[in-house]
Amino acid sequence: MIVTTAWNWRAKAALFWAGACFLCIVWVFFRLPEPKGRTYAELDILFEQGVKARDFSKTDTNPFRGDTVRMSISDPSDGIETTEKSQVTSKEYA
Repeated sequence: MIVTTAWNWRAKAALFWAGACFLCIVWVFFRLPEPKGRTYAELDILFEQGVKARDFSKTDTNPFRGDTVRMSISDPSDGIETTEKSQVTSKEYA
């Protein structure tokens, strides 16, 4: 790919780079969380607890409480909302 005459791809090399860019976009969409509206302390708690990227917006964190992280899960099919709690064990945010 570095030498233009080696593989004789010429303009078709753009297809290779377009495929690589498409794979990166798919990875970013599914794996990177949206930190909009979160403080750095809240992000630390979410990453410590191993919250999935898709659950960042549903998770309620309070870095000054220091004891739990709450995640609100609602299922639109049954209209029931549940809350899960997990303990913060490695650091205290007080």
